[in-house]
Amino acid sequence: MRKVTAALLLLACFFMSCEKEEVWPTDKGLILHLPFNSSLNDASNDRNNATIVGGTPSFVQNRFFDQNSALRLVRGQYLEVADKKFNTLKAFTFYIEFYPTSDDYQVLLGKRAYTVTPGTKYNQSFNIAINDIGQARAQFRRIGQCQNDELSAYQPELNSGNEDVMLDCWNYVASTFDGRVQKLYLNGKLVSQQNLDGIVICDTDPLRIGAWWKDNPLFFSGVVDEVRVYDRALSDGEIFEIYKYAKR
Repeated sequence: MRKVTAALLLLACFFMSCEKEEVWPTDKGLILHLPFNSSLNDASNDRNNATIVGGTPSFVQNRFFDQNSALRLVRGQYLEVADKKFNTLKAFTFYIEFYPTSDDYQVLLGKRAYTVTPGTKYNQSFNIAINDIGQARAQFRRIGQCQNDELSAYQPELNSGNEDVMLDCWNYVASTFDGRVQKLYLNGKLVSQQNLDGIVICDTDPLRIGAWWKDNPLFFSGVVDEVRVYDRALSDGEIFEIYKYAKR
């Protein structure tokens, strides 16, 4: 994960965090919205409220310096959101804002069985993560491969290449799929895309924020905010709009 000088970091954080106007981002197709305004409640009409595992919620200031408007996760803590609609998605956008305080490999959003009993089948869906060289990455399952243990059951990963996640600063990542093209965005830039024959979001298991699974948890350390899931692929402009205007 890229470490920048103090002056450059402050400048980057300023431009990423502080410009704001009274314009609301799009809610069309929104099926999950966790703004972490002193609660784990879903602000979308679907009311998919989150629960925390490993402690009690610690609400802190967001990137606009509003108090109790983001959630701090320490290693070992994570959130779960029950699957009510995610497994029906044929197109989607997953979006999260995050302030990482560790440069380890960390999962931001994922969906798979947390505990696995040897000899039994279990589902694996996807993860959106920060890898151990500071790239954002996203990888999803092939259709019909939810319970296949082979790596070939996953579609090829997208990663941010030379665009690094900034440590100790606000970032945002989004992954979209419109039924044909998967895209990955980091901090306002489309960093990777690929054509795919289909993606499946496997059922049963909750959406997990900040962890992968028990034997390889890949816990996130830092602050998260504005977790959003849409049942459609947002445009480049809509994704930028969310980051620029959310919370206002």
